[in-house]
Amino acid sequence: MSLFSIFGRKSKTEPVVEKKANTIPAVISTPITGRIDPPIKAEESLKHILGWVYSCETAIANRIAAIPIHLYKKRGEEVEEVNDGPLINLLYRINDFTTKFDHFWLMTQYLLSVGEAPLFLGINGGIPTDILLLRPDRLTAKFSKETIIDHWEYKKDYGSKPVRIEREELILLRIPDPETPFRGKGVLSAAAKTVDIDNASESWNFEFFKNSARPDVVLTTEQSLNQEQVNDLSDKWKKKYAGSGNRYKLAILTNGLKPEKMSLSQRDMEFLEQQKFSRDKILSIFGTPKSVVSITDDVNRANAEAGNYAFAVNTIRPMMRRITEQLNEFLVPFFGYDLFLDFEDPVPEDQEAKLKRYDNALKNGWMAINEVRKIEGLEPIDGCDTPYLPMSYVPVGSSSIPEESEENKSIKPNPEFIKQLNSRRSTKDSSKNKKTIESIDETIKDLARSLVGKKEEDKKNPMGIEEKWWRNQIKIADRFESLFKSKLVGIFNRQKKEVLKKLSGKKAAIVPAKVGVDIDKEVGVFIKVFLPILRSLTKEEGDRTLDALNPALSMDLGSSNVKKYLDKNIIKFSKAVSVVTNKKIRKTLAAGIESGEGMPKLAKRVSGIFTSATKERSMIIARTETMRTTNFASVEAYKQSGQVKAIKWLAEMDDRTCLYCQSMNGKTIALGQNFFEEGDTYFGSAKTPMVMDYGSIPYPPLHVSCRCTTFSVTKQVGSTTTKSKKKKTIDINIIRKKAQELLKKEKDEELEKLKKANKRVDKLLKENG
Repeated sequence: MSLFSIFGRKSKTEPVVEKKANTIPAVISTPITGRIDPPIKAEESLKHILGWVYSCETAIANRIAAIPIHLYKKRGEEVEEVNDGPLINLLYRINDFTTKFDHFWLMTQYLLSVGEAPLFLGINGGIPTDILLLRPDRLTAKFSKETIIDHWEYKKDYGSKPVRIEREELILLRIPDPETPFRGKGVLSAAAKTVDIDNASESWNFEFFKNSARPDVVLTTEQSLNQEQVNDLSDKWKKKYAGSGNRYKLAILTNGLKPEKMSLSQRDMEFLEQQKFSRDKILSIFGTPKSVVSITDDVNRANAEAGNYAFAVNTIRPMMRRITEQLNEFLVPFFGYDLFLDFEDPVPEDQEAKLKRYDNALKNGWMAINEVRKIEGLEPIDGCDTPYLPMSYVPVGSSSIPEESEENKSIKPNPEFIKQLNSRRSTKDSSKNKKTIESIDETIKDLARSLVGKKEEDKKNPMGIEEKWWRNQIKIADRFESLFKSKLVGIFNRQKKEVLKKLSGKKAAIVPAKVGVDIDKEVGVFIKVFLPILRSLTKEEGDRTLDALNPALSMDLGSSNVKKYLDKNIIKFSKAVSVVTNKKIRKTLAAGIESGEGMPKLAKRVSGIFTSATKERSMIIARTETMRTTNFASVEAYKQSGQVKAIKWLAEMDDRTCLYCQSMNGKTIALGQNFFEEGDTYFGSAKTPMVMDYGSIPYPPLHVSCRCTTFSVTKQVGSTTTKSKKKKTIDINIIRKKAQELLKKEKDEELEKLKKANKRVDKLLKENG
């Protein structure tokens, strides 16, 4: 059974008769409180999502739907988050027409109203690929002695022929009914009588405002009137005096008629107080404070914050925990028993308690300033890694004299020398000995400075503005990279299904020579999927760049440069991706056919191509294209600012940076020129050349997965575009030679200092020997 076939079937029974809306004659007997069968009871519950019930359920559903869900994988004793894969993609793309927010929103409404949210699974290859949320009021359980529930039956419409759903095809999320634990019971059922009273009160009020719920005037007479006369008199009175257009008209009565005004008031029944009581009771049953449903009477900031906190703790978190645990129990095992789902805690952080905790930690020395800053996501401050006590602000665990470092220990005099110094302190010539000791201490300090001076200098050197610029840009690129990758994984999964479908039913000997993805079709798909993402990335990075140069400006996405780049780049990289995919498919199929493999093994080979694509290729493509667009946005913003004359290549100079990018670091060209032209060959400090075969290089990336960026230069410079291997080799040799000379000079100076210091120590030892 396909996922949506139950909605495509035509009813073979008689047409469904539209049911009339139920009226509420009295509070004692109502559609909700009456003893009726479960399907109709569920249907009536859904119809009563009105008024305060709707406010409560919508407030809860909005919060539940907005909570992010995360997938984790157990690896021994460790747990790591899984950012993509069939399960997490399924939860954020439920089916072709339902978003994650809408799915969880409606699911919560069903649970609160009926107590059940049936999830119909579209299973392909033993794994759910789609989920359809069914109406719980149209689902019927069919029982058996062995398994309690043998299967389910579902009706598209009341009166239509039921469709059989196997037990393993349906997950019934539920709030268990104490009377029937394998079925659900909604919160609305607990509020049924109160809801009926509230609805009855509103109906009475409606009639009151319509015609005061009574006649305002009664005409009396001592004469005897027959029914025809009564009706005639009533019609004439309504015609002449009823309605807003006939107000204030003078009534002249004859034949002994006398008017008497009715004095019954609404206050006699105290409906207003009754409605407030019903409202508060409904809110209490659903666990929804007044502030959450925008009721402001008797609400101030303090009790509103307390109400929101209680709402998150007592209502939202338990409901989300119920949903997540049921998904972990019945959905997650389809994808592996080492996986589990969790959600971000919806309970708001108590800022006042957190600040008090930080204050206590800093004052009592059980946290350092940088520990607090790390928790708050702030950069560390130099020298704030050690906790301090409040009295003397001495580092915890130390005396007034700092402990000796390993560097100091390594250059201390030998024990015999220390012994001699101690013996000298007891002599009468204390002033001379004191002077000698101070001189020796200074010598040791000089030696220590010469050994550790460079390390201390490195600690004092803060992060430069260029590095901060690079890191801020990477943060933006990383965020869009994750989204880009998830979309790409979805495309690869779809392509896998389409290619395997082309192979199904065919023999290995007649596999089509050009089997693969349709490149022209994929170009259209890529444009539709990735154009909005890259436009958003261009806007955000462009605005960030312009904000640093000229805050009065914002990124103009309507410029010809932006339009040309977005259109051309998506088409170019989508074709490149599809071409590589087809090459891999045809290569592996050719190898399999040559080995005499049958169709099952060939299909497995093709599946392996796309499995690798969803893991490794998707990450490489996402990183490369997001960095390409990020750097384009920066350079385009430089142009739109009118202030930048040149751009400098920036690379993160660490052990992960390739030799090509290391050599490019600091290279500067005039704005609008290219670092390389298409077809250029570049060596850098590597032994093998890099050929620019993808196009010219006006800005990074230089290669796939490149993380380099550019930095603005406000003065005009000449182009340093490198086209000659020989020229680059000469430059590198010069740099190496200069570096060797500087290192040798520094080494000689350090050695000379050590020699002089050792001579001074030897001299002092002899004088005191």
